[in-house]
Amino acid sequence: MKTIITVFALLTLFASCKKDDSASPATTTQTNTGTIRFNNTSSNPYQVNIDGVSHGILQGKSFSDVTVDAGTHTTEVIQQSGYLVYPTDESNTVNVASGGTISIVFP
Repeated sequence: MKTIITVFALLTLFASCKKDDSASPATTTQTNTGTIRFNNTSSNPYQVNIDGVSHGILQGKSFSDVTVDAGTHTTEVIQQSGYLVYPTDESNTVNVASGGTISIVFP
């Protein structure tokens, strides 16, 4: 009798299990952006521009991370004070990879 109950229990257990065919594939969201890090080693403030658009004033001895679309960008930093005759004005062309970080250290 115990054998019949055990067999019946096992059959019920296996019959109630079914394969889940509706499992959704894992989805990952890829962003096509990267980061440009501006690192101001001077004690003077600099204006930060990317592709001709101002991204604010970066105070001395500080850094700022700006998220941009992956691809080629033109950066410019312009000294705002502390110069004698002409401000320091540096331009760079950078290629930002998706998920990557480019560092620009100035002056």
